[in-house]
Amino acid sequence: MTDNNLSGKNVVIIGGTAGIGLATAVAASELGANVWAAGRTEAHIEKARAVSNGKFEVRQADTHNAEELEAIFKEAGTIDHLVSAAIGGERTIKPFIEQTEEQFKAAYGKLWGYAKVVRVGVPYVAQNGSVT
Repeated sequence: MTDNNLSGKNVVIIGGTAGIGLATAVAASELGANVWAAGRTEAHIEKARAVSNGKFEVRQADTHNAEELEAIFKEAGTIDHLVSAAIGGERTIKPFIEQTEEQFKAAYGKLWGYAKVVRVGVPYVAQNGSVT
């Protein structure tokens, strides 16, 4: 049986202002977590603030900006669960050999964004915390 009680846990969701990231922020908040949801685009940030209704924090951060990420991690303090749900950018569904150079670079830029979230965030994650 899984314990679904997140009471008092600090959860940070990068990419938490839209889609599955926002749904995760809402669910974690409903389970009692202290939640910080971050996103890049103003429209998503505004929507997330409306959805949160003050029940969780919503911040601006780009996965490629270490300073923005670090500011959120510092604000959250010790993080029990760090979630990287940011997707952004163009998605190219075709064989590698058919991708343009720009499409290929965009895919790896997105990958670097995930890596930066983990590299900057791990020092703030609790010893028994998780990174997803």
